[in-house]
Amino acid sequence: MEPQDNRKFLRREFRQAVGYRFPETLVLNGSVGCDLSEGGIRFRTEEFLPEDAQVVVNIQLKADREATLEARVVWVQKMPHAETYHVGCEFLESRDNIFPRFIVKNFLELNKS
Repeated sequence: MEPQDNRKFLRREFRQAVGYRFPETLVLNGSVGCDLSEGGIRFRTEEFLPEDAQVVVNIQLKADREATLEARVVWVQKMPHAETYHVGCEFLESRDNIFPRFIVKNFLELNKS
């Protein structure tokens, strides 16, 4: 029997620039996305991020379009034979995220391929 996928949103491959920072700092750490959905993002990083940590994620959707969202780390996986991690973040349900989530949703709908 296959494990049930409980995702609310369809994931799409996403290989664009992603920056993240902790809310209390202004230092933006650079990364690359792995996949993106209306509800969250997975990206690769060399820094371990603890589960439940809140982060601010800056997603470069196109050359002239980006979205900055508040998110929560929901899982972290160390990659075998590498000093990198894959980090899964869920976008928070907050007033500040309403418009950026709309931008992400619109981007995903326009880039279905």
